[in-house]
Amino acid sequence: LDLSYNAARDAGAKELWCAMAVNKRLEELVLRGNFIRDEGFEEMHRALSPEDSPLLKIDAGGNLLEWPGVRHIAKALHTSRMLEELGLSGCSRLASDAVHRLSVVALEHPRMRRLDLRGAHISRTAVVRLRRRARRRHCEIALAIDNVTVLSTDDSDDDEADQPVLWE
Repeated sequence: LDLSYNAARDAGAKELWCAMAVNKRLEELVLRGNFIRDEGFEEMHRALSPEDSPLLKIDAGGNLLEWPGVRHIAKALHTSRMLEELGLSGCSRLASDAVHRLSVVALEHPRMRRLDLRGAHISRTAVVRLRRRARRRHCEIALAIDNVTVLSTDDSDDDEADQPVLWE
């Protein structure tokens, strides 16, 4: 279901998350560019907490997410067992510590395969640490540093794996 650029804002997002709690079919939800702030992610855990939730992919990129919203998303990821992909690219208000924390939570998630945080702020040191963790979990984390997008998956154990790999 693609609801991109519909100006849903916080109130619409909250209503949607609550409605998704009874979802039995929808596997993909796209909410790009809906002016959703931190408050709009408060109820996200409702959509992901039912054990039988079929939701595999959420793309909420291009919204107005900051540190409080990251805490809500982290809570939702802790309750989810099925989500495989989370897209937050273009959430340029995310600071490095929020990006790092969200990445760590996603890498601990049992089924997470792709976390897209391109456009958020993160230090090079944090990228190196996250790449190592992602390698162990066989998970992709897309990050951008200085307008160069890096891919955080590399199954090899050689020393070159710490260097950025361009996103394909």
